[in-house]
Order: sequence, then structure tokens, then C-alpha cells
Amino acid sequence: MSAGKPTGTLKRIVGALLSVIAILTTCAPLSQAEFQFPLMSISPTTTPFGEQRFRFGVLYNKKERLLFQKEDRDRQVYMLPSLNLSVGVSSNVELLFSYPFLLINQNDQEQNFGSGDLTISGIFRLIREGTIFPECAIKFSTKLPNADDTKGFGTDETDFFMGGVFSRKIGPLKLLLNADLAILGNPNTNQSSQDDVLVYRVGVIYPLQHNLSAGLEVDGTEFSTQGNDRRFIRGGIAFNWQEFLIDLGGALALTEASGEFQVGIGITLKFGIARESVYCP
Repeated sequence: MSAGKPTGTLKRIVGALLSVIAILTTCAPLSQAEFQFPLMSISPTTTPFGEQRFRFGVLYNKKERLLFQKEDRDRQVYMLPSLNLSVGVSSNVELLFSYPFLLINQNDQEQNFGSGDLTISGIFRLIREGTIFPECAIKFSTKLPNADDTKGFGTDETDFFMGGVFSRKIGPLKLLLNADLAILGNPNTNQSSQDDVLVYRVGVIYPLQHNLSAGLEVDGTEFSTQGNDRRFIRGGIAFNWQEFLIDLGGALALTEASGEFQVGIGITLKFGIARESVYCP
């Protein structure tokens, strides 16, 4: 079956998601949230100890190939929803969880809806920003193989990431740099068992008003030997609406395997109360 327009099932899913967003806007307010989404870059400024931030998002990704997928199958992916949770474990340690549910259309396959891969990350801030040094942290991540590879939800392989996270303020601008060395598990048994790549994100954030910020970013994957190089230019805004943080953004693909474009929206909520850590300075 070739990729086509979303069915009535998609319309019902979108309607349910909009209803959930309407309910979420009655929850506790978010104050002074760190700008991240809709960019891919993360900040070394960790979520305060005792605080949790939950993001509920939707995203459309047109024609980006699944990792290790050589041919163009006109793949269209709807993340319905994309769930993100950040937890402040101490004053300088944060855990991140990312978990999407996917609706996929692609050539020679029935439309499918199901679980994507769960990614778990730990961020450990090492240095606060000073006169000479930028703020920096180290990051460790793993992507678990819980998605069904036969339906195109993932590779059914475990991936590992390790790298650095940096930020520097120059006047009103905040510059972000993420660089990870990644080991991607290869599901194709007739090839190398892994692909070692560099995953990078370079972004800048500019506050337009006290409750509105804009961001621009270049991100991608390089040095793949298995056709997994990706390049994007990404941008968007984040703003407070009725004391909640809303983000809107999109990306343009710069290589054939990266697809054509992405567009998404999300809402972030804050839970818990930030408090002084008794474990770390």
C-alpha cells in the first residue's frame, strides 16, 4: 500500500489529542521554563532539584528515512503524541525521558500506529558559566529497542550516545552546542553490526519579549558508513500562554535521506517544587 492521506483514524486521534491539550491547560502553571523545544539542542542548565517538566507534543515528519533504510519509501511519520519528561535529580543532575507514539504511512505497507523507541538520558552539569568558561555538562543516552522494526517504528536495536553540552550567553543571545559520539545498532545482519557517528546540534536563542523567545539551529548526523548522515536547519518560537509554555517550530531537510520537512507543536507543564539539594552542591 502506498503512502496516502491520513484516514478517519488519524482524525479521531488528532481530536483526542486536542481534547487532552485542553484538559492540560487547567493544570499547574509553568514559570521561567528553560527554552528548549522546538529545537533539538539541550541546555547544560539542568531542571531544578525536585522539579519535573512534562511536554506533550505532536509532530509531522515528511519522507525522512528510517535509520539504515537505503531506499526512499515515501515515509510519512506522525508523532501522536511525542512525550518528554525531565526530572531534576539534584542541583546539577537531570534525567530525560523521550517516548513517541507513531502513525506511519510508507510504500508497500499498511498504515500502522504503535510505540516508538524510549530514549533515556542523563545530564551532569560540571561547570556553571563564568567570565572565561561556558556552562558545560556531559550527557549519556541510550535508545531502547522497544519499537517494532517490522512495521517501521524503529530498528529494534540499542543505540548509545555520549557527549558534551555547552552554552554561552553573549548579550541577549544564548548559544548552544551539543556534540555526541553515537553507536547505532544495525538491524541488517549482512552488514557491519554498528555505525559509529557524530551527532551535533548548534543553536542560538533570542528573547523577543519577556514571555516570547525564538530559536534557530543546525543539527545532524555525520561520518556514517551506512547511509545515516542527516542534516537539518530548524527554527521556532516558544511563548507563555495562560502560564503554560507553548512551542511551535519546524525544520527543513538538507539531504535526500533527511526527507523534506518537519513541523510540530507542544505544551510543557511543570510539577513539583524546586528545593535545595542535599546531595550535590
